[in-house]
Order: sequence, then structure tokens, then C-alpha cells
Amino acid sequence: RSQFEQAALAAVQDVVVAALPGLTERGVRTGGLDISRSGTGGDYQSELRLYAYRDDQLCDALEVHVWRDGGPVATIEELCGWFQAQLGDFG
Repeated sequence: RSQFEQAALAAVQDVVVAALPGLTERGVRTGGLDISRSGTGGDYQSELRLYAYRDDQLCDALEVHVWRDGGPVATIEELCGWFQAQLGDFG
């Protein structure tokens, strides 16, 4: 589980870095991409979170589950594709 989460985090981080010039052009600043984890055993879940700011005010959020119900919610490629699609309108 931990290896999958770290691989997903690294891959999606690359997608976010690639999108930064376009976000900056639109006046959007991002916080760091992070993983939020909660629960234990069969109730464990994790999600990737990224927040957008304009004029130092929170204006948007991307939050997507990575692990839930005992397994990955999507492939790493699907997670990257989802973030890539969402970052076009982010902020």
C-alpha cells in the first residue's frame, strides 16, 4: 500500500509540476501536493490533495482517493490523467 501511494504521489507531482507555468499565468498558486491518510485495517483510506490560491485566498481544491476498501481506487496512469484533466481549469 505504501509503495503504491508513494508511486502515485511522485507521478502526480510530475503532472502538477508540468502544469505550473499555465497555473502561474492564470494567477494561481498551489500548495504542496500531499497524501492524507485515515483509518486502519479495512477502514484505511488515503487521498491525494492539492489546493489552489488566488491573492492568498483558497479558491479551489482537488482531492481524490488513492486507496480505499482494501485496494487502489485507480491505476497510477488513471490518477495522473485525472489530475492532468482537472489542472486545465484549476483555480
